[in-house]
Amino acid sequence: MGWRSTGAGLGLVAGLALALRLFYLVQSSDSPLFDAPVVDARTYVQTALQLASGAWAGGSEPFWQPPLYPYFLGLLFALFGENYYLPRIFQAAMGAITCVSLCWLGRKTFSPAAGWLAACMAAMYGPSIYFEGELLPVGPAACLNVVLLLTVLWAARGMGAVRWLLAGLLLALSGLLVANVFLFAPVVVLWALCFLPASSPDVCGRQRLVQLAAFCLGIALVVAPVTLRNRIAGGEWVLVSYNAGVNFYIGNNPDHDHTVTIRPGREWIDLVNRPEREAGITGRSAGSRYFFSQSLSFVSSDPVGFFGLMLHKAHLFWRGDEIPRNLDPYYARKHSSLLQGLLWKDGLAFPFGLVAPLALFGLVACLTGPLRRSPSGALVLLFTATYAFSVILFFVTGRYRLPVVPVLLLFAAHGLTTIFYLRGSRLVLAGALVLLLLLGTNRGVGAMHSEGDAYQRFYTGVAFQEQGMVANALREYRSAVELDPSHEEALFAMATLYAKRRRHDDSIGVCRQLLDYYPDRDDIRLLLADMFLKKAEYQQAIDFYEDLLPRRSDWAALHGCLAYAYLMSGAPAKAEAAYCRVLELKPDSLLVRHQLAQLYQVQGKDDQALNQYRILVEQQPDHVEGLCQLADLLLKQGDEAGAEGYLETALTVDPQAVPALRRMGRLEAGRGRYETAIQHLSAVITLVPDDYLVRQELGRIYLKAGRQDQARAEFERYEIGVRRHRMRQIAEKKAAKMAEEILGKGDSRPRSPDNQ
Repeated sequence: MGWRSTGAGLGLVAGLALALRLFYLVQSSDSPLFDAPVVDARTYVQTALQLASGAWAGGSEPFWQPPLYPYFLGLLFALFGENYYLPRIFQAAMGAITCVSLCWLGRKTFSPAAGWLAACMAAMYGPSIYFEGELLPVGPAACLNVVLLLTVLWAARGMGAVRWLLAGLLLALSGLLVANVFLFAPVVVLWALCFLPASSPDVCGRQRLVQLAAFCLGIALVVAPVTLRNRIAGGEWVLVSYNAGVNFYIGNNPDHDHTVTIRPGREWIDLVNRPEREAGITGRSAGSRYFFSQSLSFVSSDPVGFFGLMLHKAHLFWRGDEIPRNLDPYYARKHSSLLQGLLWKDGLAFPFGLVAPLALFGLVACLTGPLRRSPSGALVLLFTATYAFSVILFFVTGRYRLPVVPVLLLFAAHGLTTIFYLRGSRLVLAGALVLLLLLGTNRGVGAMHSEGDAYQRFYTGVAFQEQGMVANALREYRSAVELDPSHEEALFAMATLYAKRRRHDDSIGVCRQLLDYYPDRDDIRLLLADMFLKKAEYQQAIDFYEDLLPRRSDWAALHGCLAYAYLMSGAPAKAEAAYCRVLELKPDSLLVRHQLAQLYQVQGKDDQALNQYRILVEQQPDHVEGLCQLADLLLKQGDEAGAEGYLETALTVDPQAVPALRRMGRLEAGRGRYETAIQHLSAVITLVPDDYLVRQELGRIYLKAGRQDQARAEFERYEIGVRRHRMRQIAEKKAAKMAEEILGKGDSRPRSPDNQ
């Protein structure tokens, strides 16, 4: 095939790959998760937004995850704003590049037929289309891995070191997307030393060492700045990121089947904080080493169990279905007819359930044929083995497997082309072997959860809630709880949403369900007490608050709510003590200080009230209400000058402060300064025309000032205001009675669709 026809064919493959991916993006944009990233995608987006805001140093800690992907997103956000389409379009284009690169790699390593077949398979590979549509680094990593292999082969054919330098740069960039590929770096060096001298005897040993030094330099040029940044920002030597230890522990411990199911939430936080909780370790790097040591202790204490676990994970790696990490790829089919055809499982998993047995057959054919001795064949074999081992060594999911899948497609294509040329008994044996591999790689696949599991429904609810679609969010949370009645995050989300919507009974019911499963959740007890408080069931609220006191005596919010409950239940002395405790914990709590001052004032403890009000206005000099109440107390003690000073301060802060204007009017009237008093009270009428009580006061002052006509007019307006007020009261009582007759006596408030 000539260059022109080859270019046309590659263009068609790239066009098909790009078209399918863009079509999927259009369809998947209907999903609530498209514009509301969750879990890892949310972490990447939040980090990218911080970077785009100008914090390009990336915070004050070592990187938790490899940093290249959030920097990629951050650059796009900085240039084009927060746009979730654009990075996905870039990833779709990278998917097309993967297909073209795969074709070239297949042609150089196996055969033109294998290259073209692998490229076409990659173009239509459903999991790639799905993951390249997610805000995750695995799609770009798959692209860089294929380009890396091509670059290493290109470097091996040259005499200079520049090509090897470029290969090192590419490997490091791929490692800053998904760190597994770093394990391939020493393998490349060994491959070059073992295979290239025999195939290129004209290259002397010194030149080869220079080339490999350039390769290592390329890696160092990319990784060293990241390591140095981690040292400067976090004070620790962390090569790239510090999540390797916990990820290794998740996949290698006696309770592996449980730890791999842990999702972001309280249990995940408990796991990540285990080094500090169990060993007092606070350093990120030291914490990662702690997890490694825990896993190695398991390996040394139970080598047979570890070997069995590795075999189990190897089977999971080759099993046909896409094992979810956080989100379920099969749920995405709900929003895409394209994905419905390209990604499914029902006993047989499509497509990897077909790719895996063919790839394994292709690997066997490669290992037993002359390709294993060729530099290109050996390189592709070593990359596949290294990357597969890195995934199996930690833990297996469809997402973590994807970066090596394009190369597996090459082996699958090689397996198919090998079978095509077989005849007779060899064809029968090959067919039997592929059939056995097909059965093995699809064992335990089962049927897919097209409606999503509990975590998928919960994350969908989170996405709806972030977009302000509360009813939809509640529906998804309820679905999650129906699938898993003990789903902690979904129950808590429901309880808090019900509380925000003032559906107190519903919130109380969910809180009780939460406590049945998680009796140690004191924050749920606090929420439950708050709901009783809002329902004016003060004694029940007090019971829950007091139950929390022995364990949570340092919660200022608890003492504040308890003080209010005491006050409303007629226990002012207990309320006073609770308010004082809040101020011990949070001396700058202006609201609580104001409430305590008001309590002293109601109890007639004027000196104590004065003291609290003075502290209040010292902490917040523009607290108008505090200034006015301080003036009231001083007037009560006969200190008119002091009261006037505070009222003038209040009016300086806010010339339209109605409480201050009203009090100043009364003060001036008491001094006989009627005209000044009239000015202040008239200002109140201008601001609050319906305040008929002020009109009564104004009428009396007009009488004292000898202005009979104005006094009469104000008294008439006062009478009109009284009649209107009474009419409103009658209308409100009638409306409440009518609502009670329609809705029932238990609840006279309008009900939302979710509440019916």
